[in-house]
Amino acid sequence: MGPELLAELIKTINYYSEGAMAPVVRLPTHGHEWITWALDAGAAGIILPHTGTAEQARKVVNAARFAPQGDRSFPPFAQTYGYTDNTPEGESLLDMWNNNTAIIMQIESTEGVQNAEEICAVSGVDAIMIGTGDLRLSMRLPFGFDGAESEYTSAMATIEQAAKKNELPLMGFAFGTAAVDAKLKRGYQCLMVSSDMIALITGQSSGLDAGRTAVIGSKKIDNELKTVTNAEVADETVAVKAVIGQ
Repeated sequence: MGPELLAELIKTINYYSEGAMAPVVRLPTHGHEWITWALDAGAAGIILPHTGTAEQARKVVNAARFAPQGDRSFPPFAQTYGYTDNTPEGESLLDMWNNNTAIIMQIESTEGVQNAEEICAVSGVDAIMIGTGDLRLSMRLPFGFDGAESEYTSAMATIEQAAKKNELPLMGFAFGTAAVDAKLKRGYQCLMVSSDMIALITGQSSGLDAGRTAVIGSKKIDNELKTVTNAEVADETVAVKAVIGQ
């Protein structure tokens, strides 16, 4: 996905939901340009993947916040003057953007686990997301979205405790009711219960299953009808033969 399509999607969500939905974008890199493209288009939050150090987190905050919290450049075309730049009394447009933009660091590597405490302590970070699949790969464990290995559960606990210590909400994947229940009990406040890929696959699969079931059912009915018809023809043939004395 390029920056043009990204901006289109963000603006479409904002416009057609009339502000009822808040698009949060998982960026492909920590690059300053991607942060600018997403936020200038109207994203309510950004997720930065593979955050491994506090220095990375500080650079992101600096790029995403306006002075005095950071050095984000003013976007002249991000609002329509006199129409979409209204603010509560005592707050400027820059205050509104600074106070209502979520900066979410995604920790998903052994480096991130080792530096979790420092990452969570960076001023301006609003939440922590744990990428369990890539974390397991980084730890050289079989790919999956969860696991029971002692080293894995210890790594998860390290990140979770660092986030809680700094009063940061936890985000993560939770596929299925059991996973949702487990994450909620551990204090997670934002859960991703599906994804575009999973929704596409399951949606297509359910459609194919329904179609296959309908076709099989139709063939079964057709075969039953043929059997009944053949039986009726046979009965009629016997009856005719009886009438003509054959």
